[in-house]
Amino acid sequence: MFNKDSGSKHLDEMVTIHKKESGLSVNIYLDDSLSYKRRKHAKQIIFQTDYADKPITNTFASMNFNGELIGTNSLPNEDITKIRNFVKNNLAAIGSLADMDIGIVEFLKIMIPGGNLATEESKENQLISLPMLMTEQENIAENIKIIETGTCLRKKRTKLPANIFLDDTGNWSQSGQWSHFKIIKFQADNDDMTHTNIRCTSQDNI
Repeated sequence: MFNKDSGSKHLDEMVTIHKKESGLSVNIYLDDSLSYKRRKHAKQIIFQTDYADKPITNTFASMNFNGELIGTNSLPNEDITKIRNFVKNNLAAIGSLADMDIGIVEFLKIMIPGGNLATEESKENQLISLPMLMTEQENIAENIKIIETGTCLRKKRTKLPANIFLDDTGNWSQSGQWSHFKIIKFQADNDDMTHTNIRCTSQDNI
């Protein structure tokens, strides 16, 4: 189960799909690193329960693959229906992403955007594309995910010894506890996956 207090740690293991990409009214967060197995729950998605553009809010809820809500939700039924339809439309792809059979780059190629129920033909085309993308995933050196409020560039992509995390939301300029100079975060270990909580930062002095 997902709750507000465990939010930041849980989202460390999720990839952000911004609403401008999904066609939904809120940002959603998808498992791309077997998080559901580590946390011992069914496959699910997390979504913001407000309309903020940047994923720094602490108001979230979850939806499992059966369309059942987990947690407190303040969105109108119309938006919940669209999220539920998005899950139904992309069920196979979301599941493959969670199992690391494909990465976020491949997911975005076959994602059916929007909140209307897709045609059976569209869903069948997605299923047909999955095996080919799974094969590509074994060979590519590219996989991008969003961690907290920044984009993670995996070390296979950057050729660095560790994953790095870049701000893509203007987070550095936020007031209050989020305010800081422009920085990058990098993983302080050599783990391939980004579920580690060991992070360091490097300040931009330019």
